[in-house]
Amino acid sequence: MKTIAITGATSGIGYCAALELAMQGNEIILLARNPEKAKNCIQKIIAKTGNNNLHYIPCELFSQKSVRAAGDLANKQFEKIDVLINNAGGIRANRVVGEDGIEWTFAVNYISPLLLSFLLMDKIKSAGNGRIVNTSSVAHRIGKINFENLNGEKQYNMWLTYGTAKLAIIMGTYSLAFHLKNADVTVNTIHPGIIATPFGSEHGGGLKWMMPLYKPFSISPKKGAETIVYLASSKEDETISGKYWVKCKAVSSSKKSYDAIIGKELWERSLNLAGIT
Repeated sequence: MKTIAITGATSGIGYCAALELAMQGNEIILLARNPEKAKNCIQKIIAKTGNNNLHYIPCELFSQKSVRAAGDLANKQFEKIDVLINNAGGIRANRVVGEDGIEWTFAVNYISPLLLSFLLMDKIKSAGNGRIVNTSSVAHRIGKINFENLNGEKQYNMWLTYGTAKLAIIMGTYSLAFHLKNADVTVNTIHPGIIATPFGSEHGGGLKWMMPLYKPFSISPKKGAETIVYLASSKEDETISGKYWVKCKAVSSSKKSYDAIIGKELWERSLNLAGIT
């Protein structure tokens, strides 16, 4: 039995991944910002799987204070964490900067997942064959790492900002995998596919009516969760690290995601933004 922590599991592919991993008999930790949704999610998973080994930890990814509190609580409650799945993400039509001085999309999709990975690292290392799985997107191909506009200071475009955050999580995955090359921990990132969910619609900007346009080209959340479940549980590729996965296969991400010079500077700036020393 593995102990698996996952963000963004109250709906969509995160819920489907948590359900499948619970069905396998694993212990599941839901890190979520909405307690009511988290508790309903746990009740549904228990009803469907008979697995009562589920837990909830409050975690608002837009607040580093909340992320640190979640990390502290997880470290106190659990002896090990075999898998951390940084799945939660989102997109906003308008630029919003939080208490940490970081724009919402960049914080939620990249900086906070990086911070959470560091906070739980000792528990992941202690598990033996620990795994970190980061959800990215094919949208990373439209992203651009501009160090003068990482926070949307000069220009904010919701799709470009989202693509940049997803490019950053891929480059951050590669950097973290490099730094953990001598540790018993793998770090990988995935594109789940275009999913038939109301993604981002709560934040306006035309997203509510745009998403149905993608429906004919979309796959189900259950299908989209397959690569997450594979990387969290498979023994076939358990030693592979620092890769980008689509449909349970390691493939190449965009050429710019492999830029070592930009990757190194992004890594250093990211640690600073996350308050990691």
